[in-house]
Amino acid sequence: GEGRVLVVASGTRAIPMLGVPKMELYFGVIADLATGKLVRVLDGTQDVLPVLYGSASVRRTEAGETLFVRGVTLTTDAIDLYRIDLRNGRGRAVQPMDRETDDYVLDRAGGLLARARYVEHTGVWTMQLPRNGRFRDAWSVTEPIDTPHFLGMGRSPRTVVIEADRPDLAGGD
Repeated sequence: GEGRVLVVASGTRAIPMLGVPKMELYFGVIADLATGKLVRVLDGTQDVLPVLYGSASVRRTEAGETLFVRGVTLTTDAIDLYRIDLRNGRGRAVQPMDRETDDYVLDRAGGLLARARYVEHTGVWTMQLPRNGRFRDAWSVTEPIDTPHFLGMGRSPRTVVIEADRPDLAGGD
């Protein structure tokens, strides 16, 4: 929104007590421009590591501008999507995910429109769409290196834009 800015910074760190080797970790801070107050994203969220797992998404919901991030639950090792309270940085889990969830697209209200799963040992990338309260596979491709990825919502409702290398669609001689 106009009154707050999300700042994402990274640092190369290890978390030995969790068995996390030295790697690039991303941290989010919400800066309130009117008060100058800084709030760490996911800080104070019970049993959740205050580190961003992937990119953040901002949507205008019925409550105004809303921040969504993925975070790691320390007790279960689950990676869920959290809705962040902009005043204190605490998150509330809104959608279960896991380590194979590669990407996701939220609709305008913050609902999960699509998600992608990538299984590293097989190289299979799969787009899943919600149907009857569950996610169903809609399209899969084996791409061990250049996997497809979501660019965002499409122009019409309930559509997504994907970037993918599709030699099968290229014209041949």
